[in-house]
Amino acid sequence: MSPFPSFIETFVIEPEFDCVSCIVRPIPDSLLKFSSISELSRVVAWCFCFLCNSRILDWKCSGNLTSQEVFNSILTIVKLVQQQEFSLKVEFLRQQKTLPGGHRLLSLNSFLDLHSIIRVGGRFSHGQSLTFVQKHPMFLPSRHIVTGLLIRSFHKRNFHAGPLVVLYWLRQKYWFVNGRAIVRQEIHNCTLCTRLGAQPCQYLMDNLFSDRITPPCPFPKVEMDFAAPFLTKPNITRSKGRLKSCIYVIVPRLFI
Repeated sequence: MSPFPSFIETFVIEPEFDCVSCIVRPIPDSLLKFSSISELSRVVAWCFCFLCNSRILDWKCSGNLTSQEVFNSILTIVKLVQQQEFSLKVEFLRQQKTLPGGHRLLSLNSFLDLHSIIRVGGRFSHGQSLTFVQKHPMFLPSRHIVTGLLIRSFHKRNFHAGPLVVLYWLRQKYWFVNGRAIVRQEIHNCTLCTRLGAQPCQYLMDNLFSDRITPPCPFPKVEMDFAAPFLTKPNITRSKGRLKSCIYVIVPRLFI
């Protein structure tokens, strides 16, 4: 007889499933196919004009786009980017909760403005000569296509300036972590700057002449300059006698 029982009772463990909901508001792919931020902002502005014309009957948007309409479209683009990258942080700030310790937005004293856009607090609140946008720039992720479009736009607008100049003008409106490294990387990918900054071709030099390699004998060729005779006195005191003197200069001929 076998010591092991013929029947072993088994237990079936049913797996438990936890339902987790996550609300994500991705940016439409059609808005990320533009090569410049100006084209993207103008397309978004025209979309808002179409929505206003279709919903509001008393007011019609016609004519060319105004600067305020383009600026509002940029605010909308930044808001969509922040909702895509910092959705949890936006909810924390909207509910006026404290961000988790060690978060990069915690040290920047960030807050939400009237348009629900994350802005950097900073230390320029009492600056009377600065505008609200300059005091509190909008926060953007470092690795995002919209951030790259903004950097390239400011780079071209300032006549392909260097990283420090581009970063200075960007910080007037926007703020992102590791700004200098990101700006330098985008400028490094600029095709026009790469062409203009290319080094000239280094041509292969010919062999040296034998006269420059073989040392010649000293003074192989001498030039002499002879001057006409000069009447001189034998001494400094008064004397009736005069002497005829000649001056000549010997210079070796050198070829350099």
